[in-house]
This record gives sequence, C-alpha cells and structure tokens, in this order.
Amino acid sequence: MENKFVDGLFVKLRETAPDFVKAELSFNQKFITWLQNNLNAKGWANVDILLSKEGKLYAKHNDYQPSVDTSSNGTLTEDSFAKFDGNGNIVNTPSNVSQIKRDFGGESNNINPDSIPF
Repeated sequence: MENKFVDGLFVKLRETAPDFVKAELSFNQKFITWLQNNLNAKGWANVDILLSKEGKLYAKHNDYQPSVDTSSNGTLTEDSFAKFDGNGNIVNTPSNVSQIKRDFGGESNNINPDSIPF
C-alpha cells in the first residue's frame, strides 16, 4: 500500500502539553491546494494521523472507497449478505466476500471478533 502524505499538514506532539491535548496540527498554503485536489465524491478529504516506526506522528491521506457490487445495480438482495451456520462459519458468500475476508481477518471462514473495528 502506497503512503500518500498530506502536503502542507504537519503533526506535532508537544511534550509539555496537558494530557487532553493529543496533537498539534499546522497547515501551510500547500494544504489548501492538496485539499482542493483530494476531496472525495461527497466533498470530504479523510486524513489519518499515524505513528512512524521512529515514533514521529505524520498525516496520511485515507482514500479508502468501499467496493460496490454493480451486478445488482446497487440493490441489496438476500444474496448480498453472507449466511452463517450455528458455529459462526460462513455457509454462502456475497460477491465481495474476498475483500471482506482480507479486511477482517484473512481467508478463513471464521471472523475474528478482535478484527472488528468497533
């Protein structure tokens, strides 16, 4: 996966800041141009604040777009959802299940509850 840094946005952690201050963000003129060029279809630009291996904070463009099943023209049908047996194993799968498995725990038919982000 390619890192897409946010031009003109700088993230700093002040050691002397109170506990409720998590980070300091600084923007320069380059950020305005970056923002105008990176809005999604709904008018938002999503940015993740990450911690590097060296312990420094940085901003990365989050351009995740959920996959859309166009075979049914966006209409959800019963076949759009996975079905499970009584042991939590997937019995049948929707067309986008490969992406779902990659996002949430590998190729097994079991979903690891620890991989669910909420």
